[in-house]
Formats: sequence, C-alpha cells, structure tokens
Amino acid sequence: MKKPRLTDIPQPVKEKKPKGRFHEGSTQVCAHTVSFWYRLPARKRIDKDELFRMTEHAEERAKEMIIQGFVQGELNYETDRFQATGWWRII
Repeated sequence: MKKPRLTDIPQPVKEKKPKGRFHEGSTQVCAHTVSFWYRLPARKRIDKDELFRMTEHAEERAKEMIIQGFVQGELNYETDRFQATGWWRII
C-alpha cells in the first residue's frame, strides 16, 4: 500500500520595510488610486509645506508616467536643502 504524499504549503513571506523616516500617502491620478512613498533624509527637519510639495510632485510624476502606460515608477525629489527618493504604484 502506498503512503500518502504530504505536500508542503508555502508560507507567505513577510516583507520587511526599510528602516528610516518616510513620507507616505495615496492620491487619485487619472482615475486610478496611486500610493507613494519617499524616504526622507535623516536629521533634516521637513515642514508640512515641503511634504505637501512632495505629494504634488508624486501626483505629477505618476500622471506623466500613467499617460505613457506605466503602472509604477521611481520618484526623485530634490531641493537645495535635501534629496529624497521613493516609489509610486497604482493600487
């Protein structure tokens, strides 16, 4: 008599978020909900107006790229005081 074969069920892999400070959000762009995040520089004070401008930048970049057919992409925000990189994607 054959022994029943046991099948291993793969367990979900827990995604680790990188350490650091982030500016995260979601917004509506071209009839899509887009989530985004920027990794903020350490030890730099960033006011609410700057965070608002970063959100606007993410919206503009996502709109530009969605029109070209992309569903996700990089974000690069730079001022005289600091530089932040991030990512956006349609959810």
